Amino acid sequence: MRMWGVDPALLCGPHLSGEHKELHMMRGSLRLGHSMQGYFDKQQIDVSLINSRHDAIVREFKRRGWNHQSPLPTLKVTGGSIDAAANLKELYKRCPDCRARIERHKYKGGNIMAKKQAASKKKKQAGSKKVAKKKVAKKKAAKKKAAKKPAAKTQPTRNSRADRVDAKIKTALKKAGATPELKMGGLYGELPNGVKLWVGQPPLLKNHKLHSSKAITCEAGRVGKTKTTATFWKTLPHTAIGTVAEIVQHINALAAGKKPAKRRAAKK
Repeated sequence: MRMWGVDPALLCGPHLSGEHKELHMMRGSLRLGHSMQGYFDKQQIDVSLINSRHDAIVREFKRRGWNHQSPLPTLKVTGGSIDAAANLKELYKRCPDCRARIERHKYKGGNIMAKKQAASKKKKQAGSKKVAKKKVAKKKAAKKKAAKKPAAKTQPTRNSRADRVDAKIKTALKKAGATPELKMGGLYGELPNGVKLWVGQPPLLKNHKLHSSKAITCEAGRVGKTKTTATFWKTLPHTAIGTVAEIVQHINALAAGKKPAKRRAAKK
């Protein structure tokens, strides 16, 4: 038994029909569990190619106008290998009819089937490269699209907002002549005229709160008095609640010791 492995078009009639017959014999031997090791060692058969080889030979039968009525049931097995290039050279040397066919096809070496398989593999690889390129292009397009989209506005956390606000208030305290320090969860400082201040943002308030040792006369924000028994807050009984700008107004007013100008009413 032998599989030539070359293009069936290069085989003469006896070799073509002979290989077809041996493929059926080979399948029968495999079904019965006969050993094929001798053929494997000589690189004469590749059992994984039985069905594909049979189909190629049947196509050549039809091309030559031959009748074929012996289908080969599918057999999923593996093992062996074929040296198709060596087989082609052997056919060229020992069979005049095969040599004439090979010369007529202008083919004197190698393996036509192997070349066809290589071309098919190359085509598949080219296709996979195209697919890969398309995927890369899609990713790039998605990135560009994402870059064009405006970034989603994230609400600042309480800490980040408080940090920015504290910086503004700290600057205002420094300009007023105080040295701000962290105390009781806020900024504490003493002005040159002896007025003590504390500014912070209590958890339940959106605006800032100012405590001072001197009465607040500024019109900005809500002004009041602290009702507490805590020792620290007793020293700062006067309070004001307002925005950062309003708190800065209070600090400037307390530092200057005078009442600041009233805010202008909004135009209707």
